[in-house]
Amino acid sequence: MAVGSKRRRLCARAAASPRLATLSVPKMMDTWALAGGLGARPLSDEITLLARRARIRLGADGSASVGTDGSGSGSGSGEFGLGLGLTERELEVLRLVAAGRSNREIAGELFISPKTASVHVSNILGKLSVASRGEAAAKAHSLRLFDPTTTA
Repeated sequence: MAVGSKRRRLCARAAASPRLATLSVPKMMDTWALAGGLGARPLSDEITLLARRARIRLGADGSASVGTDGSGSGSGSGEFGLGLGLTERELEVLRLVAAGRSNREIAGELFISPKTASVHVSNILGKLSVASRGEAAAKAHSLRLFDPTTTA
């Protein structure tokens, strides 16, 4: 079995199970701190990406918090939302839409169903007052919501 598919399954389980995610946080934090201390940037970046997908926030001070409600509630108007009314999950979906991903690809990336991805995209289109995925991506790029050098 490929390491990547095993990692995806474990991350999907963690994302689906708040209890499992909570139990995994200390190990993730230890590994993240060790990778940072060793200057292992690729490993640190990979841990950060997995934490984000599992809705685990890694703090620079060594703290971590786990999003357990699954609702994606929140204003999304923080650092990246620019007051658009998008939830954190919708910002994640918009990032993938802007990278040209389909609903099925978004679902696989975020460990949600394609229907849920579709609902998120519909909500994003409404909140951004645009008619298509392309317009949403263009608006995200024009507002500089995401780093243009990253695609995932």
